[in-house]
Amino acid sequence: MVRVIPVHNFLGQSVAQIDEPTAFCTANESANELLFLALRTHCIEVYLLNNPDLKRLTTFPTVDLAEYILHCAKGEYIATMEAKGESYQTSKMGGTELL
Repeated sequence: MVRVIPVHNFLGQSVAQIDEPTAFCTANESANELLFLALRTHCIEVYLLNNPDLKRLTTFPTVDLAEYILHCAKGEYIATMEAKGESYQTSKMGGTELL
């Protein structure tokens, strides 16, 4: 049984179905909030969070599976740490270790 407890009184809610990401980060660029999602299909999808429809702006490929994404506001870029194939494993602490 699922119990939903309202905590905040929002004017509305938008729910979008997106593949399970391997990593994500957010960025603020010229009054826009961006969401970067790394997917198992070796790509990063960029969404505009200011839009109530959760509009996808672009998709770009990665070389391997992105494990971490970081945004650098000063340099206006994102950096990814990628793992090739099965060369990574989840540690007991929840992080990843390269083999």
